Amino acid sequence: MGGLKKYLLVFLFYLLTVSCYAQLDANAATAWNDSLVPKMTELALKNFPLNETYYNRKVLADENLFQTKLSWLNSLAFTYQYNPSTTSSSQTGQVTFPKFGVGLTVNIGSIFIVPSRINQAKAELSIAEADYRNHLNYVRAEVVRRYANFIRAVDLLRVRSQAVDDCETSMRMAKHKYENGEISLDEYNKELRSYTDNLERKVVAQGDVKYHKATLEELIGVKLEAVN
Repeated sequence: MGGLKKYLLVFLFYLLTVSCYAQLDANAATAWNDSLVPKMTELALKNFPLNETYYNRKVLADENLFQTKLSWLNSLAFTYQYNPSTTSSSQTGQVTFPKFGVGLTVNIGSIFIVPSRINQAKAELSIAEADYRNHLNYVRAEVVRRYANFIRAVDLLRVRSQAVDDCETSMRMAKHKYENGEISLDEYNKELRSYTDNLERKVVAQGDVKYHKATLEELIGVKLEAVN
């Protein structure tokens, strides 16, 4: 009898919560739409925050290559000298000194290492560009994966909902027969157990629909209902 009370409580809980899931079930009546995929992909490429991260890494690598190509100038050092006195006396007469003296110092070692640094910067830029292209391919594929997971969850919820409806009908008939003494308590408990098991599966399926919908919206940056 304790088991019967448990199943009855589950049934009452279902009646109280069914209205909360009615809207979800209505929204879940969705089929795969090929026309939505390019629209969602465009939104994902525009709104997903990681896109900017990979793009900026490529920009930084490009800027680093540009600065590295100019780094050979760091090997040159210009010097100048200023002489406030322009004349000096000597045995042969007055000697005139220039006011300014300019000199150039070259660091040979630094010049030789510049080509190696340029090759390294080019490799880093190539890696950043490849990472960016790979990320864009990931986003395109992830849109399809997450959309497929959502549609599969919707289809499974539809199946679970139908199973609950069928089991509810059987359970009600078994309850009526049990009250009329046509079947035993064990037979009625079997139908009730089947109903509650399918009800639990439906609740799990409803959660899966919400989860996969949220992961898809995380990627495209807008509510799924806004994509049309």
